[in-house]
Amino acid sequence: MNHYKITFIHGNQFENKGLSDGLIENYGIYDEDSLHIVNLAEYANKRFPEYSIFKQLTVRHQPEVAAYFLTQLGIIVFLNMTKYDEKNLQAYGKMGTFLFPDELTEKQVESLKEFAKTISDYDVSINYDLFIDNGILDSKMIQSTNHESPLELVNIYLNRKKNKQGPNLS
Repeated sequence: MNHYKITFIHGNQFENKGLSDGLIENYGIYDEDSLHIVNLAEYANKRFPEYSIFKQLTVRHQPEVAAYFLTQLGIIVFLNMTKYDEKNLQAYGKMGTFLFPDELTEKQVESLKEFAKTISDYDVSINYDLFIDNGILDSKMIQSTNHESPLELVNIYLNRKKNKQGPNLS
């Protein structure tokens, strides 16, 4: 993952396009000087030209907005947010953000767990139940509070979804 900016884990919606259920696809070479949003828009327009929303994306959009639209197609998106220069890497370590669609297939879950094991040295957050409110992307979030691994956070998410409950803060 260290060489890529983005990882997609596909569901079963686009098997007719060769995107098999559970397929893990890396995109955006980290050494290339391009923004996450540029890579996301390029990928979405290449893979899903039939969806006009992707043609409207510009470099001014936050990458999470483009990722949100991909989650609406049933795709898990992982954004590698690591800054690989020595100073930042030493100070903050490797970081990333997952954005999840509302439903995951069994094969997606299997691939997600396998992928999470490969990024065990990352500090990640999971954004789920995504929605746009007054033009702003919002979500529920799970992030490490006790140095949980990405796989442990994925399992927390899966348990919450299985039990249909989260922390009640109201």
